[in-house]
Amino acid sequence: MTTSTGDVDALKRMQSDAAKRRAERKRRPSIQTPAAEHALGAEDDQNDTEKQAEQGPVDEAQVPESETNVQHYADQLAGALKQLEDTAREHPALVLLAAFTTGVVVGNLFSRR
Repeated sequence: MTTSTGDVDALKRMQSDAAKRRAERKRRPSIQTPAAEHALGAEDDQNDTEKQAEQGPVDEAQVPESETNVQHYADQLAGALKQLEDTAREHPALVLLAAFTTGVVVGNLFSRR
């Protein structure tokens, strides 16, 4: 019987940790996330909870600040990539010109003259 109460306590701790992380994620400013990413967010929350269950309980103090910074920059990068994709769909000729120009510049940088 003691095992089931220990499991229940562990489950409650994981649920509270998940709720704290969701609250932190909502507080972070994000760059225009599309509706598809919001729909995937619920699935990500479930996956995070499952991963925490496999790893065991984690205290907030153990999460390094650099991990939260990395997540913040990853969110910004995802937003920038989404904007780039939208621009590429709207102006495909401009994207081809930019890719060609980038190729010429990189080629000149690595040339052996």
